[in-house]
Amino acid sequence: MPGAEVDAMVVADMIDSEILLASHAIIMAATWGVMVPVSLVITRFFKVMPGQNYPQEINNSFWMRTHRVMSTTVIFVATAGAGLAVWALDGISLASTHAQWGFAVVVLGWLQLFIALQRGTHGGPWGLSRNVENILPRDQWFGDHYNMTLRRRIFEVVHIWTGYPTAIAGLVAVALGIDGYGLAWPWQVAYGAWVLAILLAYWKFTRDRRRVPTYQSIWGLAPEHPGNRDLD
Repeated sequence: MPGAEVDAMVVADMIDSEILLASHAIIMAATWGVMVPVSLVITRFFKVMPGQNYPQEINNSFWMRTHRVMSTTVIFVATAGAGLAVWALDGISLASTHAQWGFAVVVLGWLQLFIALQRGTHGGPWGLSRNVENILPRDQWFGDHYNMTLRRRIFEVVHIWTGYPTAIAGLVAVALGIDGYGLAWPWQVAYGAWVLAILLAYWKFTRDRRRVPTYQSIWGLAPEHPGNRDLD
């Protein structure tokens, strides 16, 4: 019967939409709710790894490789996740607070990628090599980062002061999504506990003075390096 066929199609569409929205929720929770805060903790507090004989041992690239891979993955995967929501709703809808925050977070994520591309050249005695014994000729040491040019200083300020608000906005968007999706209270409690764990990690690692500035983690504390001239 035609009516039964139409009803079956409606039910199928509803099921498809639920699958798309559930996939969207999982992707956004995994990217903005988990990967971004973990990446920030690693970036801020693990430029020098536990057990590393700092400052004799420097230029540990674990944090940078992790930050780049996770941040890039988040931007592209989260954009795909946003696309699933658009697909499920048959278009962009900014009617809900969650949708407004989510849209802003995706835009801010791409803005972070654009900002990262403005960081300038690296420079330094060994350039981009991980081997600190591979010293380059002196005339090849110049770089925006090594010499802390105005471009690099502006980049660092903009990157940091837009990056943290972007990460916080992502956490808020996920919380609004959990509430808007109508998940049971254990999910809300679990997410709240996860955010609290991230905050406690920040507090503990700050108290333990685990943060080492990027410049000193790469080139050490020697005063002859241009970026160390302001050190006491």
